[in-house]
Amino acid sequence: DLTRVGLVIGSGGVLRHADPVAAVALLHGVLSDYAGGWRLPDQARVLIDRRYLLAPIGLLAMTGRPAVARALAEDLVAGG
Repeated sequence: DLTRVGLVIGSGGVLRHADPVAAVALLHGVLSDYAGGWRLPDQARVLIDRRYLLAPIGLLAMTGRPAVARALAEDLVAGG
């Protein structure tokens, strides 16, 4: 049940290099595809990780640097 998901972040070359409007539209399309049977987010904010921050955020969080990971995550969300 994904109905409570509040943020969807798209990452990867196709999304990063696409026109920003087209990239967000692609993710909105995924969020309205009920064919898979998942209960999709009701009202999720969508953003694109154009600076590839998700991987470093995860690594920093896993290696005991949660404050740095949190700062990068906040930067990603604020700049998204």
